[in-house]
Amino acid sequence: GTHYAEEHMLRRLSEFRNNNTDDNTVLNFFDEMEIHPIIFDVTTYRDANMEDILKSIYDKLGAAVGFGPTLEEEIELHQCTEEEARLKEQEANLEQKLLEEKALEEYQSKMEQWTRSLENLQKEEEKLIIAQSEPLRNYLMKYVVPTLTKGLIEVASCKPPDPVDHLAEYLFRENPEGHMFDPSFTRAGELIAQEQTALQKE
Repeated sequence: GTHYAEEHMLRRLSEFRNNNTDDNTVLNFFDEMEIHPIIFDVTTYRDANMEDILKSIYDKLGAAVGFGPTLEEEIELHQCTEEEARLKEQEANLEQKLLEEKALEEYQSKMEQWTRSLENLQKEEEKLIIAQSEPLRNYLMKYVVPTLTKGLIEVASCKPPDPVDHLAEYLFRENPEGHMFDPSFTRAGELIAQEQTALQKE
């Protein structure tokens, strides 16, 4: 069956009346909680827009108060926001500085490694050049430098008008291995003389 039958409605009405006696009402509950309600009898107001009731409420309670932050709270919130932004900026600057310092350290470390590698390479090249030039140096010291040194001393002593030609003539004249001023000297004759010398040694 349905709960909206007459007998059920009467039962609920009886329970409501028993629970809401003069000593057990909503108003008594608020009084016990020390909350004193303001009662407006709407039947006495004829305005359909309820402006009279609203005016009475304003008169009793005052103008409506917004639930937004107060001016002090807004100032404090603004200061907190600015402080947070400043801290974030400092953190970003510090992070950027640390990255730059790390990059600089890595660059300096790589430059030091590159410098050491370059120095080692230059030393190896110098050793190689010295080793490769040793035969040439020995050859020049044995066959060229002694006669050339004497020729330079001769030029410095005589101070001829044409020192280069004078040095050349000196080298031709004093060459211990050559016969450039021998009238019978030719390149073909030198080759023949070398062949004869080789045959004699055999």
